[in-house]
Amino acid sequence: MSNINVIYWSSKLYQIKSFLTEQFLQRTFAIRNETLEVAMNKCLTRLVLTTVFLFGLTLSSSSAEAQIFGADDEDLKKIYFELKKFNAHLAEVKNQVLDEIHQQNKILQLFRQEQANLKEGLAQDMEKFEQNIGSIKAVLTTDLIPALRNENNKTRQSMLGEIEKLKFSQNRLEGKLDELLRKMGFEKLESWDIYK
Repeated sequence: MSNINVIYWSSKLYQIKSFLTEQFLQRTFAIRNETLEVAMNKCLTRLVLTTVFLFGLTLSSSSAEAQIFGADDEDLKKIYFELKKFNAHLAEVKNQVLDEIHQQNKILQLFRQEQANLKEGLAQDMEKFEQNIGSIKAVLTTDLIPALRNENNKTRQSMLGEIEKLKFSQNRLEGKLDELLRKMGFEKLESWDIYK
């Protein structure tokens, strides 16, 4: 096996490493974006509801203000009761928003922990991957390449031996053919080398 094959496999392993890293990052960002999108949608929904409520309060407070100047005790009690209801509702909305923020913080913390776990897992996988590449390179350079080189040398020596035998046989046959042709009265051929 040549150095080209080692380079080829190293290149392939690096491509796999790059692909796995890219997939990890895409997955991490997809999870983060989904979590943030859900949180933003909930906050926007609450913001719209609060805005509508405050707008309604503004409209009703104008009429309530007009009533205060000419209102009797019963009207004032109704206004006071409505204000108490509004304050209670406002406190409830405040608590809901705080609960939602707390939940979003928990989700964000879990997301960050998961992201850290994924990074750690990826780092461990990459370390194992690099160790495997190192052991593959070691096997290639210490075992496989020298074994192939030895086999190549043996085959080459064997083939050279066979070529020498064939040349010897060719020379012997050429000599016999020359002798036969002389006995038959033909002239000697210049060369029997078919490769010239």
